[in-house]
Amino acid sequence: MRRYEEALQGLPHENPVTRQDWIGYHLRGMILLRTGKVDEAVRIFERGTREDPIPSSKEYFRSALALAYLRQRDFAKTLRVLDDVTAPLLQPQANVLRFHAYGASNDAERAAASYEKLRDKPWPIPDDLVDELHRKNILKLEPRHDDEWVLDKEIDMNIFDANQQAMSYALLAAQQAMSYALLAA
Repeated sequence: MRRYEEALQGLPHENPVTRQDWIGYHLRGMILLRTGKVDEAVRIFERGTREDPIPSSKEYFRSALALAYLRQRDFAKTLRVLDDVTAPLLQPQANVLRFHAYGASNDAERAAASYEKLRDKPWPIPDDLVDELHRKNILKLEPRHDDEWVLDKEIDMNIFDANQQAMSYALLAAQQAMSYALLAA
């Protein structure tokens, strides 16, 4: 709904403790990234990569940090951070960001390799985003969209992933609560 200020009011901003707090902290960073407050977002994502006690959650922070560096057009940092994203579920998104960074760095061979990893797989990545990067980085055609459009699509992709993580956690917590209730009965 793009009501960012409202959303920020309900998200942790200081000291995340619980898994839900860390997920909310990540979402805060994504909103800041979306609204152009890239330096603030980088601080959040860097902290998450260092301090989040949940290894799988750290992966989401790394992926978001790479996206923030990509927005700053620091392709070397983007690629270094992406090397540390190892979660299988995040590889498609990481490959989109690699594809973008290698293409923007004029590394056609690595851009093509990243693209090949995205082809023929049913990943939850917008086709128009991959098509635009392919058009620009592989076919070397005039882009249909500007860099802001591409970055917005990549942010949407990462926000979707963070929401999926939050929903999975909420479902797990509800299942655990039901199990405890059954044990207590």
